[in-house]
Amino acid sequence: MRTTFSGYKKIDGAMIYRFDGKTYDKHLDYNRLKSQLSKVFHAMLDGRWHTLEDLVDIVESGTVASVSARLRDLRKFKFGAYLIRTKRNDEGLWKYKLALDENGSPCINHEMRDVFRDPNTHKYADWLKDELIVRIVKLEARVEKLKDR
Repeated sequence: MRTTFSGYKKIDGAMIYRFDGKTYDKHLDYNRLKSQLSKVFHAMLDGRWHTLEDLVDIVESGTVASVSARLRDLRKFKFGAYLIRTKRNDEGLWKYKLALDENGSPCINHEMRDVFRDPNTHKYADWLKDELIVRIVKLEARVEKLKDR
């Protein structure tokens, strides 16, 4: 069973998570988001339906809004493009479930991943993703240097 998520890239032996957004501050938010993303991912590995409130209780950190944001992160290609299923109960409350295959490994949202699939070999172009990540990390480093000026 796969128990790690691909929301990072190893560069010089360090795992680099790729968070972003208008209000994201690497120095203030990086460690908190990295920890919370990992906790939400591991909580979802049970393959059961969870409300956002359930997940807040399980991960013991964050708010409903932040846990919801981590679920959205897990759906993004850069964090693995995981298939998160949703359903609404009779009271209008949404529940979320990480789809698992017959081996208990998380399922990938292939519609999103197919953008990076080589039509000849049917393999995912992870080299492209990796190259983009390296470029993003380098650009982020440049931006940080410019902020310090």
